[in-house]
Amino acid sequence: RSISRWFFSVFTQEFLFLLLAVAALAQRDRPSRVKADDPPAPYSFVYGSSAKDGSHGREETRDEHGTVRGSYRIALADGRMRLVKYVADKDGFRAGISTNEQGTESASSSGVVVHSEALPGPDAARAEARKARARSAARAAASRPAAAASYNVERRVAPAHARMPGYLPVPSGEGAYFEP
Repeated sequence: RSISRWFFSVFTQEFLFLLLAVAALAQRDRPSRVKADDPPAPYSFVYGSSAKDGSHGREETRDEHGTVRGSYRIALADGRMRLVKYVADKDGFRAGISTNEQGTESASSSGVVVHSEALPGPDAARAEARKARARSAARAAASRPAAAASYNVERRVAPAHARMPGYLPVPSGEGAYFEP
């Protein structure tokens, strides 16, 4: 019995060693699927989505030289929007951003140009204070008795926000953004 155990143990070890050696050789001779010398594969995609609270989308292409160009757009129902166009190539990454988001200012640094239509800090604070006073006055007027109806007063109310901008693709030569 001990001889059969010894034989089985040696046979199993030799079999496992042989199996691992064959697997290692098979992996070594297997050609690589991607080579570092392969040129970049061109691609292109576009997608977009729309909902009641706004829309967003993205498009991107890569050419045979590896240059990537793309953009993305976010447009919210309240009128805020951002359009980013970018290029990534042998010279690095560059982007142009156009927005009307509060708290942003036009600037340029590190290959990124930001064009903001938002009011700068102090002006934005004053505009927000005016809006708050107007809302407060409107609430106060709404809470008064209906006697105001007898005065034949005509009220005109301007829309609270701009119309939401259109969605991608922006035809070349159009749009308020800076080309990277």
